[in-house]
Amino acid sequence: MPINIHVSEPQWFYEKMDSTNDGLMNAYTWRLDNQENILNLNEVLKTLENAVKRHPNTLFIACHLANQNTDLDKLGRLLDQYPNLYTDISARNDSFLLNIEDSTLSIGSYSWTIPFSLEVDSTYKIYIRSLENNQLYDLSDGQFSIIDSTTSISEETILTEYLLYQNYPNPFNPETTIKFALPFDCYVKLFIYDVLGNLISTLVEEEKQTGVHLIKFDASNLSSGIYFYKINAVSKDLSKPEFVDIKKFILLK
Repeated sequence: MPINIHVSEPQWFYEKMDSTNDGLMNAYTWRLDNQENILNLNEVLKTLENAVKRHPNTLFIACHLANQNTDLDKLGRLLDQYPNLYTDISARNDSFLLNIEDSTLSIGSYSWTIPFSLEVDSTYKIYIRSLENNQLYDLSDGQFSIIDSTTSISEETILTEYLLYQNYPNPFNPETTIKFALPFDCYVKLFIYDVLGNLISTLVEEEKQTGVHLIKFDASNLSSGIYFYKINAVSKDLSKPEFVDIKKFILLK
């Protein structure tokens, strides 16, 4: 499975496979396109700033050319050390690897169907970029994985901790959904605040059962801006510590 490590484009460098270890990567060799010098991984990353300065009008794309089995976990741990890198994943040897959809999008929520089977239990991210300007792109913070349906377990049966999720969609206009999970029956309060700390709305103030809960928030009467939602949850028998969490969301009209 090929991996693209994007730093910029159209210049690029790539990692060569160690063919003596069944495709599992333990040797990292990188080369800048159209240049004769061979650099190892650490040299490339250490000199990345200088390399960008030498090519101020381009970005670098690194392409991992893997035609054999690849240890994705090992590669992921390596890349996690460098916060300015991001990856795309594909089942074929293309420049841009898994092209899910080419279309013009506006603010809102969208879903896509992945057009081929990904490896079960591996983790993936979504990469979105502008077709008109390669400088405009984003990579999802969250990951997703393909789970074998014969062994999947419902979310409610494995809740072991409190969770306050990021609202969806975000930014939103004018409605969004706030999701939270309770490992116990709790008394829950859910509040909305503005950037000055003023209380805007109380969405929940009641007992909730163990499980995942979805709360709709309608901001039709609010102006565009940054807001916060805060949860307070206490177990009904008061035997567990209080859970408090807060997240930011954006109303964009």
